Amino acid sequence: MSFLRFATHTLRPVSVRYLSTNTGGSTKSSSNVPFYLGGAGLAGLATYVFLGGAGNASFSSSSPTKPKQTTSALDPERFLDLKLKAVEPYNHNTSRFVFELPGDGSGAALSPVTSLVVVRASEGTPGAPVDKKGKLAMRAYTPISRPEHEGEVVLLIKKYEQGVISKYVHEQLKPGDTLAVKGPIPKFPYKGTYACHTCFVSHVCFSTPIRTENEYEHVALIGGGSGITPLYQLLDNALRDPANKTRFTLLYANVSESDILLRDELAALERAHPHALRVVHTLDNPPAGWAGAKGYISRELISAHVPPAERGDKIKVVICGESLAAHFVFFFSNTHILLPPHFPIYPPPLLPSCAPPFALCANSENFVGGPGPPGQVNAIAGKKEGPKQGAVGGVLKELGYTEDQVFKF
Repeated sequence: MSFLRFATHTLRPVSVRYLSTNTGGSTKSSSNVPFYLGGAGLAGLATYVFLGGAGNASFSSSSPTKPKQTTSALDPERFLDLKLKAVEPYNHNTSRFVFELPGDGSGAALSPVTSLVVVRASEGTPGAPVDKKGKLAMRAYTPISRPEHEGEVVLLIKKYEQGVISKYVHEQLKPGDTLAVKGPIPKFPYKGTYACHTCFVSHVCFSTPIRTENEYEHVALIGGGSGITPLYQLLDNALRDPANKTRFTLLYANVSESDILLRDELAALERAHPHALRVVHTLDNPPAGWAGAKGYISRELISAHVPPAERGDKIKVVICGESLAAHFVFFFSNTHILLPPHFPIYPPPLLPSCAPPFALCANSENFVGGPGPPGQVNAIAGKKEGPKQGAVGGVLKELGYTEDQVFKF
């Protein structure tokens, strides 16, 4: 029974005898007010009964709130086969690879800022690349899609002629094929509103209690080549935080103008946040009329754009690039990554079961990266000591920066 019929049925008038003659007694003018008032009351009661009482949720005009996702659609402990949805060429040797996340398309990777994923060919794939021991080769990449991006994870992959995974992805992987992906795995812990802090063991995202807004007054990012991806991941998330007051300077080195990755995205961030971000491009082989810097990232370039070391704990220098010697070794089993000890970023009372994170610069054919070849990396910041940061060396040491002020991916 519809509500209209229900209410009409409830309000049927009582039988009334209409008389043409006076029945006797005193004459008194009649009034319909009591009937109208009673009818209104019955209509209200009918509405309440029809809707099932005050607690009926269907009475609400707003749709049910979507439950907040707390678990990544990926898994940091095991590889999941993700279907390649699209390949979007970026330049002469780099493309965006869009992968579908598992599930109904509403889940997100919830990648911590910053974090990476490890990829390899799916089991049983003909011609799958292998390492020197005959096992499936694995490489690490930093997603450029936002942590909360639903249904997809996007990787920006540069092709290297000697890179077994990058050549495999570029030359053999077609839309509809799958790639095995494990992650997200935390790296440098950016602390801010949009930073999702994930427990490695349970891979549950904790988005609010573990944070320190505006930990630094100024963060300098030094990057090279495809090593821009973790720096972009940090910038994109930090700058869209309405509470952000930190200033960022990016020194980004490339061989030629055509090698600059995420150029439009970086320019858009700089336009949207002119008081919070400054991007400085430098090229080894600049074209005629190039208005940016020229050559390697030098002492002069750093001195001109990075706040001095005398600013103490108010500044941080973060370094990442596309090529570095193997300072960091991964050990993989079928289902787990065995992590070397590093610094904890989660307060023990909040997340006592979380494995400690580790530092990586990922978006190349190495698991670890720095701004340019090893010699250039060492010249800027000094060597890493295995999984540890190592002493600050090179130009940054000459300029007075300390180990507390420098982070080497």
